[in-house]
Amino acid sequence: QPEIMIRDGASGRLLCFTGACGHLAASSAEEVASVIERLEHAVETEGLYAAGFVSYEAAPAFDASFRTLPDDGRFPLGQGVETEACDCGYSADNLK
Repeated sequence: QPEIMIRDGASGRLLCFTGACGHLAASSAEEVASVIERLEHAVETEGLYAAGFVSYEAAPAFDASFRTLPDDGRFPLGQGVETEACDCGYSADNLK
């Protein structure tokens, strides 16, 4: 059973990530870059896959001039999972 599913907008295929071996979350703008760097490291040097997101409210992490609504701390500004496998063979029909 996939742990994470992301729809590839270009192909319509579902990318299904399994075998999670690490979970990272940024609860402040200062932590966002380190989460992204760790995921990049996992992909580039450890041969893992990574899936995640960066929220709109994390914009000041990339440029201090960006302004967003105040963060209430209830939702991570960025989150990612390192996984051992990615199966690109699913289509939306597999979910019906």
